[in-house]
Amino acid sequence: MYYKEFYSTGLPEMSEDCLYLNVWAPEGSVGDTRAKLPVAMWIHGGAFSGGYGHEITMDGTEWARRGVILVTINYRLGILGFLAHPELSKEQGGLSGNYGLKDQIAALKWIHENIEGFGGDPDNITVMGQSAGGMSVRCLAVCPESKPLMAKAIIQSAGGLLPKKPLPKSWMADKYGKILMDGAGYTSLQEMRVAGYEEIFERVSPHLSSVVASIMTEGADIMDAMILWPKVDGKTLSEDFDSAVYDDSVADIPYMIGSVTDDGEVLGGAGIPRFCVERSARSSKGSYAYYFSRELPGDESGAFHSSELWYMFGTLDRSWRPFTEADHALSEKMLDAWTSFCKTGTPGWAPCTEDNPYIETLDTN
Repeated sequence: MYYKEFYSTGLPEMSEDCLYLNVWAPEGSVGDTRAKLPVAMWIHGGAFSGGYGHEITMDGTEWARRGVILVTINYRLGILGFLAHPELSKEQGGLSGNYGLKDQIAALKWIHENIEGFGGDPDNITVMGQSAGGMSVRCLAVCPESKPLMAKAIIQSAGGLLPKKPLPKSWMADKYGKILMDGAGYTSLQEMRVAGYEEIFERVSPHLSSVVASIMTEGADIMDAMILWPKVDGKTLSEDFDSAVYDDSVADIPYMIGSVTDDGEVLGGAGIPRFCVERSARSSKGSYAYYFSRELPGDESGAFHSSELWYMFGTLDRSWRPFTEADHALSEKMLDAWTSFCKTGTPGWAPCTEDNPYIETLDTN
């Protein structure tokens, strides 16, 4: 389904040389350092193993027309981005495996240092993302290097807040990273560095599911078993997002957070308003919730994971689906809300608080 939906025109060439970004700015703003336009940095999804910053859904034209500079980024994925291994950890003097997260931080720093040249305000950067990109935003709102550079955050389809503090299991990362690479025949760091990405991917992929299953037998849940994801290392990522919310060390900024119908409880559900209510009890900065429930026309797929991207980027005309005038109106509404949040810290609806746990429903009705 996802191939037909988003990748039917083919995939770009994959390479470790991937640290590029794309900038859309309003006509006339480039070079105007006095313009001070709001900026949005977009982090794509793809389970930290796929995706890229110029997918067919992603475009900044409509954002620029609304006076917001949009920057989409790439970062290292999978083994190259998130593998922890005892030899790597020894070399670094601490837990390894957050290379992709460091790439995201580097992109945010680049934007902060250079966006004035495009007419942007380095002190008004909204970091936003969907799925793994939304999980990345959660991490960046905790990372000591990145959270001071974030003025606002938008978290899409990446979960809310658990009822209590989770117990991070990052200790598993080194152990099972070694098991994974040993199974693929790489028993030293030198062997891994000499091998090309295509070779590593081909040899490692068959072993990944069995390693995940082994982790889960030790009492971990499926989220903890994703060893090729960001991990709490005490340096780049000082603690997990949920703990940072509860101990009030998460970035104190406005948040917009939501999900789509098919995300279910893990990526949406009660955790969305729980996060907003918890934040409202600790901060005067608003937290805003939404729920995207539009069942896309053309088949029976419904409001599936990632379906809101066509709307929030204003790229409905790139899709094969028979979108209606009502769909285009919904897209305009969402573009206005997302860019309004980047400009003002509010999407145009009420914040979600304990007294008023409001969630904006996004649909064509």
